[in-house]
Amino acid sequence: MKSSQKRELKLAESLVRNKTPEQRTKIEESFKAAPSFLRALADRLEAKLEEKIKDSESSKHYLSPNWSEYQADNRGYRRSLREVLNLIVEYK
Repeated sequence: MKSSQKRELKLAESLVRNKTPEQRTKIEESFKAAPSFLRALADRLEAKLEEKIKDSESSKHYLSPNWSEYQADNRGYRRSLREVLNLIVEYK
């Protein structure tokens, strides 16, 4: 995926905030030990995000009487995916 070239793995501070030094070290070590897994996870999350964006722009849902509810749900889903992605990657 193209976007993998413009991102860098980074542990979000919010994942280690309020942890003991031992817990923080363990989390940081685990994060550093799994770069292939984290990149694969980020690729998958980005693919899901792209699917949702394309789906939300499709005219098939526009004709639905529940269009506004669909859009609200879709935007919430996309926001959630972005929040998870931001926990493990930093975009340049």
